Amino acid sequence: MSKEALDRNDYAAVIAQIDAVSGETVRTWEWNPTSVLDAVHGLTSDGQRLYVALGINSVAGSGWSGSRAVVAAMPLDLDPVDTPLWTTELSAMTIVSDVSVDAASDGVFVTGQTVDVGWVARCTKDGVCPL
Repeated sequence: MSKEALDRNDYAAVIAQIDAVSGETVRTWEWNPTSVLDAVHGLTSDGQRLYVALGINSVAGSGWSGSRAVVAAMPLDLDPVDTPLWTTELSAMTIVSDVSVDAASDGVFVTGQTVDVGWVARCTKDGVCPL
């Protein structure tokens, strides 16, 4: 993230692939849809795709106002210019906290919450979510 972004309090979400042998950063992907705070809250893979729990304005200093929960699928070969294969906003959740995938089925499970309720949602691997 650039110093200019830090100076503006514009925090982007970043996923980095690290080489297990050298420790070098192989590639990164940045997600920055707002000018406040965007975050990755969870990451998992089924060996074919990455599934990512993303938060928009999630704890922006003014409570949960304006927060949005998002789940997305990414190709394994992160490319900074690629967009996700699909992105779905989970409108019933204010904040998403984690994502898990069942490699044997079509299930992508997302946890999150609103101010007073916790949620578990099951999406399909092609981005169909009930919330």
